[in-house]
Amino acid sequence: MEKYHCPIDFLDPEVRDGYKVTEKQKKVWAIELDLYQKFEKLCNENNIPFCTFAGTMLGAVRHKGFIPWDDDFDVCMTRENYNRFIEVSVNYFQYPYFLQTGLNDPNYPLGYARLRNSETTGAVIANIGMPYNNGIYIDIHVLDGKPEKDSDLKRQLRHRDKWLYKIYHFQTDFSNRVGIKRILHQIYQKYIKVKYNYPELFDNYVRSLQEHEDSIYIGLMTHPESFVRKYYCKKSDIEDTVLVDFEYLKVPIPCNYHEVLKNIYGDYMKFPPVKNRGQWHNGQIIFEPDIPYKDYLVDKVGISE
Repeated sequence: MEKYHCPIDFLDPEVRDGYKVTEKQKKVWAIELDLYQKFEKLCNENNIPFCTFAGTMLGAVRHKGFIPWDDDFDVCMTRENYNRFIEVSVNYFQYPYFLQTGLNDPNYPLGYARLRNSETTGAVIANIGMPYNNGIYIDIHVLDGKPEKDSDLKRQLRHRDKWLYKIYHFQTDFSNRVGIKRILHQIYQKYIKVKYNYPELFDNYVRSLQEHEDSIYIGLMTHPESFVRKYYCKKSDIEDTVLVDFEYLKVPIPCNYHEVLKNIYGDYMKFPPVKNRGQWHNGQIIFEPDIPYKDYLVDKVGISE
């Protein structure tokens, strides 16, 4: 359909692997695939290598498309290629498309980019009060060096979290806190804002992610420790890719996808228990593919951007 830039029958509800995929879910997928095509076009025009990652790579191998009970789309690239992508993307994406980073949307709380459709709603409930673009998105992950020694990893994550804590205090409104905690937070916030400007804080945070760029391993160093320990691979794994079917498109996955998926998921061809399917983002993200996020936040939640 024209609005969703997909084949006319793609939005039809269906049962996949015993799981009912609704029309609404198909609309979310179609929007994400449209976002992916915009991302892919820019990368191809500028010879920037990337590949799908995490559940999207698993879906490509196991389902030739989305995991039926999944609702996101992940791509990844090295730090060097990510920096090039950010550089060439300036003024490239026009409304309703919006490339969101921690610098161009400072209230956005993550250390990697999201490409969003501003005429839709994909709002993370935990962050729904944050005044940033909440359109449906694809994740554009940057993979930084993951140290081989556990002691080095723990040290790096402590350093990273120190800067995240400062960013949190720079951004957060503590007026709704009460008692001594509110006072302490506000005092520390004043100190942070006197000592740093936001770009300085963000730059130090990004530097903390790159402390082991000489490692043979790269991973989601922007994520919580449990993700860092699970979602990683060798740098060489994402340098050689092959195109495979994904819904009505083709996407790149590592040629060595078996080892990458085995490392992340173990027996990756085995389906999760039925009771666990659909639980990845269940109750965590509000998806409304036909409602612009600004309208949704005002009409349904009472929050204006």
